[in-house]
Amino acid sequence: MQTSYFSIVFQITQECPFSCDICLRHYELGSSPLTFQQKLQMIEVLKSLNVKRLSVSGGEPAVLGNSLFDFLKRVHDEQIHICLSTTGYGLTGAIIRDMDNYLDQMLISIRSLEIEQWQKDFGNTKYTTKLFHTVNDILRWIRTTGIILEVNTVLHKENFSQVLRLGEQLNTINSNMIWRIDEYYGIGLTRKFKDRFELDSDEFEEARQKIQDRFSGKFKSIRFTSKYDRIHSPNFLIDQTGDLISSSNYEHKKTGLNILELGDDKEIFEATAISWFGYQQVCRNWGWSY
Repeated sequence: MQTSYFSIVFQITQECPFSCDICLRHYELGSSPLTFQQKLQMIEVLKSLNVKRLSVSGGEPAVLGNSLFDFLKRVHDEQIHICLSTTGYGLTGAIIRDMDNYLDQMLISIRSLEIEQWQKDFGNTKYTTKLFHTVNDILRWIRTTGIILEVNTVLHKENFSQVLRLGEQLNTINSNMIWRIDEYYGIGLTRKFKDRFELDSDEFEEARQKIQDRFSGKFKSIRFTSKYDRIHSPNFLIDQTGDLISSSNYEHKKTGLNILELGDDKEIFEATAISWFGYQQVCRNWGWSY
C-alpha cells in the first residue's frame, strides 16, 4: 500500500509589527506560543504523521529572530521540506544566502511596489519604508539561490489596476517566480471589511482571465486561489499554541485537538491534512528518499 504524505501550515507566531488593511491571520488574545522544546517535540509528531512539508507562517515569523532560523534548520535536518511565509521583515542578504542551505520555498505577500500604496497596505509604521526596500532587495537576492520564490497577491474589489501594475513590475525585477493571485477571503483580523473588498464569482473569473491573458508566459507560473476553495476547505492549520484550527466558512475555529496530544485522533489529522504530492513543484531536491 502506498504511503500518504502530508503538508500542513504552522502559524509559529501571531505577532506582527505591521497594521495591514487586509490581515488574514488567526489571532487569539492572551494565547501562549509553544516553547522551542515543544516545537522540537512537534517536529517528531509531524514525522510520525508522515508530514513531508511544513509551511511556516505568522503573524510575521521573523519577529522570532534567530529562534526562527534555528527551528527551520531543525525541520530541514529531519528531512521535512519548508516553506517560509513572510513579509520580508528582518531578512538580509546574508540570511537569504544561509537559508539557501535549508529552505525550499519563500512565500512573500506583495500587493504593490509603489511606496505610497505600500505604506497604505502595511500601515505607515516605523518599519514600513524599510520593509519596502528590503522586499525589493529580496526579489533580487533570491535569484542567486535555489530557493523557490512565490509572491502572493490578494485581489479584491478596489485593486485590479494595481495588481496589473504589480505584475509588470515583478516581471521586470524577477520573472523566475510563481505568482499566486488570492481572491480576497474575509477572515482573520480584518473580516469586518468583507463587504468592502469581496468579489463575486463572476468578477473574480473576469479578473482571473484578464490577468492570465496578460501575463501568460511571463512568470515561471501563475496560479489562482479562489474564495470558494477557502470557504469549503476542510484543512487545518497549527496555531502558535499547537492547536489545530479550521479556517473554512469565514471563521477560524478551534477543533479541540492539539498537535502534541493527538493520541487516537491521528485519523482525523490524516483525513483533513493536505497531500504533499501537490507541492512537489515547490520542493527542492535534497537527495532524500521516501
